[in-house]
Formats: sequence, C-alpha cells, structure tokens
Amino acid sequence: FLIKNRSTQFSRENRKKLSNMGFGLFSWLNLLVAASCLVNLSGADDIKGKVRLTIINELNTDVSVYFEGETERFLQGIVTSKGGEMRVDTDPGHLFTYDFEGERHFFEAARKVADENSEKENPETEDPKTEDSIFEVVILNAGKDEVDVFCTTTIRGGEVNSVPLRFILRPSWAPRAVSRFMQLVRRGYYDGVAINRVVPGFLTQFGIGKNVMQRHEYSEFNIKDDKDKGIKFQPGMMSF
Repeated sequence: FLIKNRSTQFSRENRKKLSNMGFGLFSWLNLLVAASCLVNLSGADDIKGKVRLTIINELNTDVSVYFEGETERFLQGIVTSKGGEMRVDTDPGHLFTYDFEGERHFFEAARKVADENSEKENPETEDPKTEDSIFEVVILNAGKDEVDVFCTTTIRGGEVNSVPLRFILRPSWAPRAVSRFMQLVRRGYYDGVAINRVVPGFLTQFGIGKNVMQRHEYSEFNIKDDKDKGIKFQPGMMSF
C-alpha cells in the first residue's frame, strides 16, 4: 500500500527489486497459509481423522500456546489463567509448547485412540464428520501432575473451627474431573457445604452445594466421563 500511494518513478533496477520483493512476500504468505492449515482453532464441524484438543490452563497466569513446526513456532492462541480453555483441531502426533516462568513445556497430540487421555466419541452417536477422530483434554500445569487445593472445615457440630483439609488432584488420572472440580472451587460452589454422610471405616460424603441456583445451573452442565485408567480406589482417595 505504501508503494501504491507514492508517486515515485521506478527505474528498471528498482522494478526488478520490487518484483523480487513481491515474490518473497508471496512465498512468505504461502508459507504462512500452509502453516495455518496444519493446525486450526476449533470451529470446523468436519474433523474426520483429526485430534480435537481441549487445552485447559490451571496456572495463575495467561499462557501462549504454540504449534512447533520443523523450523518455526506458530502461535495458536492465548489461554487465560485459572481454568481458561482453548480448543484446537490438529493431526495426531503434532507437538505443542508453552512457556512458564522461563521454562518451556511440551505436550503432544495423541497418536492413536489408545493413547492416554484420548478417546473416540460415543460410537452409538458418532457423526461421520467426527469418524476416526480423537478427543483429548490437556491440562497446562507446568509439568506438575499435582494440583493442591486447601480448605477448612468444622467438626464436632461446629464446636471446632478451621480444621484444615488438603486435596491433591492428579490431572493425568482424570483431566475433565480435575478441571470441573477446580472450576467449582473457584466459583465458591463448596463454600458452606455440609459433610452430609459419614460411615466409619467406609466413606465420608459431601458435595451438595449450598447455593440452590448455582446447584441447578451445574445440574444441567454435564461433562463427559474421563477414560478409565484402571486406578484402584484406596483409603484417603476422593472420587468425584
């Protein structure tokens, strides 16, 4: 546009330079278009044979996610902190990165349906547009497989206050459940919740939200089950 709006007369040499610059710009644009075709932000209905990544950021800062090409990195988007989500459709095995506190972290799209954290849609309702597609959830937590959640409770009918409780969440076990639990904690869903059932030597049960409107909202906001990892339930574990 700058060249078009200027009245400068060009010599043959300048026209040759301009032609070369135009070819270089055209080649660069072609490269950019080709790269953008490799990884697309979710939105297309037809993702047959692709991996649909749901990327959830559980860190305290926004994170930029990149697709790692052979020689360059391509920005896919910024995932906001504390539970922000981004969906990307890509090919199996594609490599992605993000930087946090000066360190680069990597994650890879599933290579096949049997990969950990990946799965096909329900075959009973499978759409031809999603045939052979993989749906995968990735939690951004700076390479850590533990998320600490601290809270306090009362015991003995409220006679003793501020008794600490610590939950250790493992995204690799159940990424969808971890993300939902963190969302509920951040929104105050469990504030004032009663421990409503205790069976000594068996279980302790809680989770009925105090806020009726919020409880109704989440009763209609379902999530898919995480893939069964075959982890045996043990004393001290929490199922969600």
